[in-house]
Amino acid sequence: MSPTTPEAVSRFYRSRRMERSRRRRKLVQHAGAGPNAERQSAPHAHSIVADPSNRFALAADLGADRVFVYRLDSAGKSLGHIEAGDAVMRPGSGPRHIAFHPTLPLVFVANELDSTVATLRFDAQRGALSPVEIGSTVPVGGPVRITRPTSMSHRLAKRCTCRTWAQ
Repeated sequence: MSPTTPEAVSRFYRSRRMERSRRRRKLVQHAGAGPNAERQSAPHAHSIVADPSNRFALAADLGADRVFVYRLDSAGKSLGHIEAGDAVMRPGSGPRHIAFHPTLPLVFVANELDSTVATLRFDAQRGALSPVEIGSTVPVGGPVRITRPTSMSHRLAKRCTCRTWAQ
């Protein structure tokens, strides 16, 4: 498998024994598939975000309908999967982007395929996610055809903005 495939999550790190310009890479291969055969026939890691303490990393996988949780070692040289910490999302949701709340132990996940945002509680001691609620990003009433992916931006403090482009 090529290190640039979307199915792999990688963590770059520098080795003290190597020249500063050389890099090593740790690859983690996800497994799983979702019900949307066109978009979810295989895992598709889309984003990875470190928690505010830099002890954990969360990876959104659109193809597996899952947010994977990894422990970062103290030197930042490896990823250790915490399977009990993963958030299994609704089938067909397609998690794509992740943003941490700036002050509360909450994580927001933009789900591309069903146009929702999931709020998850993050236990920073164990590195575990648990569901809180799911809300739609599209207006009530009438069919909406998504023409571009959902995007999420974490603004300096108080809110998480999520947009869905529709036609």
